[in-house]
Amino acid sequence: TGRQFLRKTRWVEDPVTGNFKKHVEEIWDQAVIDDFKRREKREARRTRKMLTVEEEEEERERKKEVHRLQEQERRARERIKKTQALRAKLEDGIGDDHTAKTIRGKQPRCSACGMYGHNSRSPDCVLYEQTRQKERVAH
Repeated sequence: TGRQFLRKTRWVEDPVTGNFKKHVEEIWDQAVIDDFKRREKREARRTRKMLTVEEEEEERERKKEVHRLQEQERRARERIKKTQALRAKLEDGIGDDHTAKTIRGKQPRCSACGMYGHNSRSPDCVLYEQTRQKERVAH
C-alpha cells in the first residue's frame, strides 16, 4: 500500500496579530503513526455507541441474517464447483457411476452395455437380445 504518513492539522494563534493560522504537519515516523492508531482504536472502543435492548436484538438478528446469506452463497458456489468438476469428468470420459448419476439425476445405468437411461432388461438396450438369450440358456 506504500508508505503511510500522518497529516496533523492545527489552528495556531499568531501572537502578534491574534489571528488564527492553519498549521499542517506531516509525520512519517512509523512508531508515531502506530501509536496514534492504537490510541484511536482505544478511544473508539471507549466511546462506542450504547444501544438499547431492542437495537441490540435487531443488530444480532441482522448479523445472523448476514451470516446465513453468506453461508448460503458459499454452499451454492461449492455446489457449482462440484457440478463443473463432474461435468468435466464426464466430458473427458473419466466419470464413474456416481458422477453420471449426479449429473444425470436418477437415471439408471445398464449393467449390460453401460449406457444410462435404461437397465439390462429394457428393450432400449443395444445388447437386449444377447442378454435375453443368456437368461434363456441359464434357465
